[in-house]
Amino acid sequence: MRISEKILLAILLAALTVVISGTVFGLSTGSRSLKLKREAILEKIQAAGLAGAPGITIFEGIGKIRAHSADTRPVLIAAQIVIPYDQGDRALREELFSKKDKLRKAAIDYFTGKRAAELLPASENAIKAGLRDSINAQLSLGKISELYLPQFDIIP
Repeated sequence: MRISEKILLAILLAALTVVISGTVFGLSTGSRSLKLKREAILEKIQAAGLAGAPGITIFEGIGKIRAHSADTRPVLIAAQIVIPYDQGDRALREELFSKKDKLRKAAIDYFTGKRAAELLPASENAIKAGLRDSINAQLSLGKISELYLPQFDIIP
């Protein structure tokens, strides 16, 4: 075996090792399922006519929220908040990312201040408006005009 063949074999083995390692890592961390969840959220937003629109970006930094309602027998509220915003609004983007913990707390505080009866599906627009106002109260460099709840469950 010539030296050039040995070098090519070593490069091929290194490339194969990288591909196998990446596959094992991706499968073990669940990155495929996370990608599918993100795609599902984007599909819902596209159905609403926002994503895919020129210059629209999606902020998912608040993540999934779990909170208890203000009822005497509290129910568990599980929600995910997604915020579309103008891609060119750099100040808002930076503020959303830098204040994501405050925004998360504002959303949790909003839900813990509500009774289960106030969080029925018929009240979806009022819930979104209240959450939007709670989040906007934390922002100083820009405001969000709407948000989406791809996941919103009330668990008794």
